[in-house]
Amino acid sequence: MINNKITKFNINNEYFWYPLDNLAKIFPTNSSVRLTTLFRLSVSMNAPIKISILQDAFNHLLKRFPYFKVQLKSGFFWYYFQSNPNIPKIMVESKYPCMNMSFKKNGVLPFRLKAFKNRISVEFSHILTDGTGALSFLKALIAEYLKLSGVMIKNLEDIININDKPDEKEWEDSFLEHYHKNIPKPHNGSKAYHIPYRLIEKGKYYITTGILPLNKIIKITKEKNVSITDFFVSLFFEAIQNLYFSNSIKNKNRNPICISIPINLRNIYPSSTLRNFFLTVTPEIDPRLGKFSFDEILQKVHHFLRIEIDKKYINQQIKRNVGGEVNPVIRVLPLFIKNLVLSFIYSREDKLVTSNFSNLGKVTLPETISDYISGFDLYPPPNPNYKISCTAISFKDRLSITFGKLIEETDIERFFFKRLIMMGIPVKIETN
Repeated sequence: MINNKITKFNINNEYFWYPLDNLAKIFPTNSSVRLTTLFRLSVSMNAPIKISILQDAFNHLLKRFPYFKVQLKSGFFWYYFQSNPNIPKIMVESKYPCMNMSFKKNGVLPFRLKAFKNRISVEFSHILTDGTGALSFLKALIAEYLKLSGVMIKNLEDIININDKPDEKEWEDSFLEHYHKNIPKPHNGSKAYHIPYRLIEKGKYYITTGILPLNKIIKITKEKNVSITDFFVSLFFEAIQNLYFSNSIKNKNRNPICISIPINLRNIYPSSTLRNFFLTVTPEIDPRLGKFSFDEILQKVHHFLRIEIDKKYINQQIKRNVGGEVNPVIRVLPLFIKNLVLSFIYSREDKLVTSNFSNLGKVTLPETISDYISGFDLYPPPNPNYKISCTAISFKDRLSITFGKLIEETDIERFFFKRLIMMGIPVKIETN
């Protein structure tokens, strides 16, 4: 392990700065109008949102999360975050979520808050945090909004208390904390199959969400002795495989299908950071060997994840990612050279993946808060290399599966939801 010297700052100070976490370093260089790095987490309340109260709650919360109230800056060697004195306003909802944000401009926060009717949405850049950090922020925002609305909340449970001082471990770079120097790096993967469709015009992003009863999914996964993630990843594989073998697709790209799955490392290592702390594992199937049945895919995914989500293997990934950052030669390279290297690495890594599936799991809230909420949704960040990505999140008995895509075609999500209906699972479809 190496010593992670966290930049100390007092929440009463007007000025502070701290470096980007290890995972975030790759995003500023590679972000674009299409690859925005923005993901969305939304909550649907049981009553229309009162904007003035939500704005007050947002202002209060930024004082408790000073490490989010920042702006991106570029130094000679690295990008870094600097305190941002601006008080952001709640934004008007737009037709297409997760669209480009000019977070390299002075005074722009790397996240934004939107509200429409009864829905509150936060869109965070992965430069700042991951799904767990965003969910922690949104849960605290909901609690403060309800409190200012006159709701008596008896117990916050795991929600961050707005009156507590920030703990420095909330903004630590946990990758550096759990870096081991003297272990081998993991093996590199091979090129993956990619969706052959053309990209839509810039500035558009299509969302298709399926709302399912969680209890029916749990029943099926228990019968098959697999996890919910196993089940949906396998269904996603099958949908892409169906496209792979489609007679209407004339495509010479016959590489293996590989799906990237983010793993919350807080479940493996002791960490309370609200910055990025996840890595991915990438199960694959190779349809060149023949068509795989759903049950064959399910068994491959299930056993792959049980083997690969292992601390020893994860240590190797952390070694690979952090190794470059702590290398004394790379450290002294100027930022523009590092940008070229990071762009090459990002491009190479994306060629190894067909698409992405992320499951944020089940959201739990105190009863006095959950009574005011009907559900949560998670939208993946747009990615022109994957073209389509998928996410899952659940609350009470409502499970939300969302496809975000940069293509017109509907083959994959239509196959996916049709298969669920054939299994006896009712699906309510929502789109933008």
